Amino acid sequence: MSRPLDDGNMTLIARERAEYFGTPDLVIVCEQDGQQSYISAPGRRVENRHYEIGSLTKVLVGLLLCELANQRLIRFEDAISKYLPSPMRAEFAPITLLELGTHTSGLPRLPNNLSPKDPADPYRDYGAKELHDFLATASAGWVIEGRGLFQYSNLGAGLLGHVLERATGQTLDELLERYILKPLGMSATYISRPGELTAPSGQTADGDLAKPWTFDVLAGCGGIVSTIEDMGNFLHSILNPESTSLNAALRESVSVLASPQGQEIGAFWMRLPPDIVWHNGRTYGYSSMAAFHNAERSGAIALCAASISLDDLVLHIVDPEHFSLHALPMEMPSDPKDLAKYVGSYRHSGVEFNISVSGARLLYDVPGRERLLLYPKHATRFFAKSQDFELEFEKNGEGVRAHEYVSGNHMATAVRFDASTESK
Repeated sequence: MSRPLDDGNMTLIARERAEYFGTPDLVIVCEQDGQQSYISAPGRRVENRHYEIGSLTKVLVGLLLCELANQRLIRFEDAISKYLPSPMRAEFAPITLLELGTHTSGLPRLPNNLSPKDPADPYRDYGAKELHDFLATASAGWVIEGRGLFQYSNLGAGLLGHVLERATGQTLDELLERYILKPLGMSATYISRPGELTAPSGQTADGDLAKPWTFDVLAGCGGIVSTIEDMGNFLHSILNPESTSLNAALRESVSVLASPQGQEIGAFWMRLPPDIVWHNGRTYGYSSMAAFHNAERSGAIALCAASISLDDLVLHIVDPEHFSLHALPMEMPSDPKDLAKYVGSYRHSGVEFNISVSGARLLYDVPGRERLLLYPKHATRFFAKSQDFELEFEKNGEGVRAHEYVSGNHMATAVRFDASTESK
């Protein structure tokens, strides 16, 4: 971060981003050599405004794992079966706490019995009973695949928070408050629980209001609500661990604890060359991103009240030499009648999604997951604003195909099929 306190240019860029996405509130805290500054868009920073930090929750739970291990209340190598009730599938029993904290447990991203009553608040109804049922009865297709390899898992992070509760006899809320939040001066940070305090409604990348998320047993994967001031205290603690009572745990949490497939992982923290440690977060109405460079004692954390990608912006602030800003694609005017030819159900590798028309745009809908509004980039290619995702259609004698691209890389080709015929 060559000019971390000279935020004039970055403020301009942040405001351009906010205008492009129609974002109501984007704020970034930057630090170098112990000095902090704020960037805000589209206007001035609202002090003590709360944001859902999404998967940035994981790095706080990872820090908790390290501190509890340092306190000798648990051990990294403890198996989850030591703390969880029987029965449990044999494949799950030997998973260790460290494997949960480094995404190397082999667990799937989500459990197959996650069926939210309210899709807008997907984790609210998933409690300890549902989690224990999954661990006891998961079908063969939902058990360990590639244990020891990197596989990002919200289930694994949520399970870690629950195991730490069982190991200590305290709630995750109590553990975080006692061992992490209070020592780091994060007094405005809490877990969003049903019927309790939540963040204000955020918005999708397409401008729709998004209901706040609330959590039960899987809170450890994304349930924390915080302020930019508290996250600034967290950033300062990461860059200056010797100034806190969590010196050892902070250093350990950002160190390399696992190297699956050559990918260096800390306590949920990930790494990018040359020496950047990072993690991001996303809910339906909020987004977050943290990145820092320990050697230069510099870093930045961004919080946004809209579900958009902040990764390139924060990485560019921290290391503009190695990380450039992504160009923002522009929408091409289109006629809804021309879009109708793409409507239908598509499938690839067992994943199904539906395409429908929404105004002069397409709606990409994977049942049970976030829907994406796709904007026309060319006559046959469409992009999402909320993430680096594009869909390109191809029509030939065999029917209609949809090619999926993530970060410009071709990921899959889906074929349109007749859902009504297959359902009979």
